[in-house]
Parts: sequence; C-alpha cells; structure tokens
Amino acid sequence: MKHKVQLLLPLIFGLSLPACSTFFSIAPDAPHNSSAFKSAKDYPVVKQAPRLESFSEVAYYAPYANANNDDVLVKAKQMLLDDAAESSVKVSEATSMIGEYSEASRPETSEEEPDLSYSNTDYYDEQGRLHYPIEIKPTYTFSDFVYFDFTSEECDFLEANIGNGLIHGLMVQTEIYGELMIVLKNEDRYFSCFLNGGGGGRYSFSAHKFIEGFDLVKDFDLKFPIDVAIDGDNYDPVSIAFGGQPAFSIDQESITREAYITVSVNELRAHFGLEPDPRFE
Repeated sequence: MKHKVQLLLPLIFGLSLPACSTFFSIAPDAPHNSSAFKSAKDYPVVKQAPRLESFSEVAYYAPYANANNDDVLVKAKQMLLDDAAESSVKVSEATSMIGEYSEASRPETSEEEPDLSYSNTDYYDEQGRLHYPIEIKPTYTFSDFVYFDFTSEECDFLEANIGNGLIHGLMVQTEIYGELMIVLKNEDRYFSCFLNGGGGGRYSFSAHKFIEGFDLVKDFDLKFPIDVAIDGDNYDPVSIAFGGQPAFSIDQESITREAYITVSVNELRAHFGLEPDPRFE
C-alpha cells in the first residue's frame, strides 16, 4: 500500500497572489506524523465507477490503485459494462483491461483545438474567474488521507453543487501549492476546495478556491466557509458546517486513514478498467 514519496511540486505561483490564504501543510495543532493515524480499513465502497476526469477524483481514489479488494474491482467493471448481471465472461474481459497500454488502445487526440485548462498559463474564463492550471504529470503525491461520511439535509450549498444525502468526504494534503484539500462526493458529483485557515480545533476551507477539472479556480464571489471541527484527542473530524449553518455530525465509524501515496494516473485508470490517457504518460 505504501509508496516512496516523490519530490513535491514547487509552489507554482510563489504564493504571492492577492487575497490568498495562509498556506498550511496541516492545521497548526494537528499531528503530521502518520504514527498518530488509525490503521487503514476498507476504503469507501465504489458504487459507481469513477471517470477520473478531474484532480478531485484522482485525489479521492489514489489509494485504490493498490487496494486488494476484488469486490470493488468487479463492481466497478460491471458498472462500466452498464449491466451488473453480465456474465462472468464479460467481467473477465473487462478485467483484462488492467495493464493494457498498447498504442492501439490509446484514444486519438487532436492538436487543432488545444485545451487551455491544461496549459501552463493562468487565464480568466468568460465568467471572470481566474484559472490556475494544475501541472499534468504521470504521478501525483498525496498524504494524510482522512475519509469520512456524513448525511446532509436541506443544505443549500450542497444542493447547488453535489446534492444532499449521504456525502463521502476526504481531507487530504496535496503537492499542489502545498495545501490541504477537502473533497465532497455524492455519487458521481464532486466538490473540492482548499484550506483557508486552521487552529482552535477546526479546519476552515473556502469555496472560492475550488477544483474544476485539472484547474484551481478562484472566484472571489464564492467566499463561502466550510468548517470541519476536529477532536482534540485523536484529531478525527467530528462535524462539518456550511456557511455557519447548523453542523452535520460525521459518522465516526466511517473514518479511514492513509498516510501517503504516489499514484500513477494511468495505473489508477487501469485499476477501474479505463483506457490510458496519453496526457499522463
């Protein structure tokens, strides 16, 4: 499960952007030592195969690349086949996709219309939002994984972004700008943003620094706080609140941790039966 950590990315912007938050490797009063973490158990069950079209998905599923959980793999592949009742022959065919990286299997790409979201140049979109493209690399390193679940009701912020209901959450340290990120997942919908501050038994994330595809997007009209209360004894997340509204309790039995992992994006794609993406070679 554990991989040797590769060198982290240098800070691309020099951290001198206006109105940026203070950057933390982790909240000041939380331990960064993996020895303080609980032993990892099964990661959240995959009920819908990921598409891995965003940095949020890569972060969320990074430890799954080495998870020895055949049930997860079979369920994911059956969903890719669009029929959970398909014969074992077809499931076997899907399984054979793992590790297949032949030139013939790679999707064709077009150079006529370059995708600005994967360039190395900051840019403003038509809505006036500032995009910072995340460097496209074969591997990414993540650390201090904390998975957790909670159930939300009548939360306007969640309803507008991923919907209410059973939410799978993840807090994880990224090599991108050296920030802690929160990922909120409801079925195949994701919302993730970065830390805005910490201390006093809580992490405070802000929706104005969020992930869209492989871009970090800044929209200063979305300075909406997401606060996670932390248990001072074992540093488990206890509750999560949106915009100062009543907090939702986090299911303590759902908490799962992983120390760190360097993941190959295409190996992760292969794990879920997806063809390799030539951008990540």
